[in-house]
Amino acid sequence: MSSYYQIFLRAPGEKERFIADIANAAGCDLKPGAATNGDYDFAGGSDTAKVQVELSHEFEDDYGIPFSQYPVIITVIDLERKADREEAYARSIFRQLAESGKYSMLLVHDLSDLIDRHDP
Repeated sequence: MSSYYQIFLRAPGEKERFIADIANAAGCDLKPGAATNGDYDFAGGSDTAKVQVELSHEFEDDYGIPFSQYPVIITVIDLERKADREEAYARSIFRQLAESGKYSMLLVHDLSDLIDRHDP
């Protein structure tokens, strides 16, 4: 099983606004996706990376990480499996969203390592 960097986000307000903020932070357009088969609600990316957004999840709190308090998940995937680049991209998205001051977030690796947290 692959491990990814994910941002768990509590997003107040309208879906269109926070999807636009995520797209801006990721530097790509986010198009509606394939949520019907459990994958993602929105996705976008570049030649080397993709970003998937799920508007809900069923993860329970684990490893001391309160997943249940952050219903939106942003998953960052480097298509060439370069973990350092994947982490840098995830941190960049996290930092830009944090700078907006709108969102409470967790930056997590492999659903077990809490890397960073932001609460406005």
